[in-house]
Amino acid sequence: MSQRTCYSTQFTFRKLFHNLTIVAQPHARAEKKGYTLKDVFAFAWHYWAKQPKLFAVTIFVLTIATVIETNMPNALSGFFEAIRLRREASTVWFHLAAFIATYFGYLLTYNFVWRLYNLFENNNFNAVYNDAFTHIETLSEQYFVNTFTGSMITTIKRGRDRLETFEDQILVNLYPTILTVFCTIIFLECACPCSQRCLLFTSL
Repeated sequence: MSQRTCYSTQFTFRKLFHNLTIVAQPHARAEKKGYTLKDVFAFAWHYWAKQPKLFAVTIFVLTIATVIETNMPNALSGFFEAIRLRREASTVWFHLAAFIATYFGYLLTYNFVWRLYNLFENNNFNAVYNDAFTHIETLSEQYFVNTFTGSMITTIKRGRDRLETFEDQILVNLYPTILTVFCTIIFLECACPCSQRCLLFTSL
């Protein structure tokens, strides 16, 4: 990940956690430096910490949406179980209403969290662009003589794209997956404790 996600063409990102510094490198091809996952995470966390309220609300709503999504199969299985066992009509309607409420709750929270996440991510990108171009304005005239403007913009855009990919992998894919596995284990333990599962397996 260090060599694919971080580019060192004519200037490179340093001082990842505190600020964004772009340093000219005339011999960039000869001096290639990779970054670890810890460095990239520290760089992203620097911008996440700039909007703590929005970040906390986004994670909170994402957690609720993931928990509801994980519980949706339980609500549906409860409805089918009531039909299979020919329970009373009131019980069947109750399980059906529980499933519909769970489904619509997931839709609402899922759409809302995507709006929050897009706002949060756009704010991060604007902050990265502002820091990058603010530092470029402080560079010497000799740097601009030896560097093409298009190359600077391309490198900054590549860094922004890699930051977007990193945020999507961590916040959209990895975190919900871990939370889903954790909630599934909890729901399974509540429905069938470990002692009962051990007796079931030994009887087989």
